[in-house]
Amino acid sequence: MAWRLRLYPGGLNPESGFVTPTLNLITPGSASPDIALFCEFSFVVRDKVIVHSKVQYKFNKLMGMGPSKFIQRAQMIAACAPDDSFTILCTIQRPSNVPNLTKPLTLFPMEGNEIGDDCNELLKEPYPFSDLTIIVGEEKISAHKAFLVARSPVFAAEFSIKLQKSSRMVILEIPDMEPKIIRAMLEFIYTDRVTDLGQIASGLIVAAHKYDLKRLKIMCQESLYENLSTTTAAHTLVIADQYGSPALTQATINFIADHYHEVTESDGFKKITDADLLKKLMHTIATRRC
Repeated sequence: MAWRLRLYPGGLNPESGFVTPTLNLITPGSASPDIALFCEFSFVVRDKVIVHSKVQYKFNKLMGMGPSKFIQRAQMIAACAPDDSFTILCTIQRPSNVPNLTKPLTLFPMEGNEIGDDCNELLKEPYPFSDLTIIVGEEKISAHKAFLVARSPVFAAEFSIKLQKSSRMVILEIPDMEPKIIRAMLEFIYTDRVTDLGQIASGLIVAAHKYDLKRLKIMCQESLYENLSTTTAAHTLVIADQYGSPALTQATINFIADHYHEVTESDGFKKITDADLLKKLMHTIATRRC
């Protein structure tokens, strides 16, 4: 297992005013490619610990992790005077997940929570108690107004208007999305999970944004972040910026800055046309190199 410790004097966000250390997993060796570790970062000047931060991160080969607001630049500069030298210490420790038990956790083991599975059955034929038909392209999908109203304020507002006209079966047309995206959105609404989220997150975040499904939007952002690569970064940057995710936008910009040459060769990068977004990206890259 090999690691690289980096220090960003300009921080991950150049406007933050903070210095940021990051720990990058270079090769996982025989360990899992996703490794959860406790990390301790210390800023030391003349054998005195000025700042100490202990956090837990999940590492993979592509992402560097570290406290974004580790120490203010002004504080760092003042602490280093007069000889302008300092040390960054990083200690890593794998947490133990095996408790030391002298008796069973319980005498009455409980089965997993089945409410999600039970609710998911309502989305299968013969669609019991369905009172809503969603038309997506040439497909018709049966659903239940109560679930959609409970999870989405947008659906709640839309159905309140429709129900003033009729309390019977409601028909809802969604012309601008794929059936698989709507089915995934319904799976989330009914079960709070999404099967194979990583494969559809870039499309599903559009539905989450449109229907104000905040938790689903966060799940999509997390999936896009976890699956950042030199081939997906440009597309993810556009999506994050377009659908109001400043944290994902900045994280993706930082990733592109770290893998600039590889990302700029991708097809997705050539499709970025937003001048302000490109300007923000170039500013970050220029700041990193100063």
